[in-house]
Amino acid sequence: MPYNIREQMWNQFRTKCTWHPQHQNAINSIFEKKAAQRIKDTMFAARNASKMPDWLRKDVWDKLLEKWNTAEWKRIVNKQRQTVPPVKVARCTQEEKERG
Repeated sequence: MPYNIREQMWNQFRTKCTWHPQHQNAINSIFEKKAAQRIKDTMFAARNASKMPDWLRKDVWDKLLEKWNTAEWKRIVNKQRQTVPPVKVARCTQEEKERG
């Protein structure tokens, strides 16, 4: 993401939140990580739904579609699917807890 966009997001965040100056670096770092994850999740959902986010320019979306449709991209995605085990969600009912 371009620096000026990140800076704009940061400044908007700062208008809504306050903190002690000694926490500035930690909060900035956390903000960067959270923003990056949110953008990643949004783009993943947009790619899977084939729906351009409202905030994204059309020319950028078109370039992403080109990249996502390349053989190289598909090879990388397929390789990741093979190497990353699926996440299993554990469910434990009260009855199962009592049984041990």
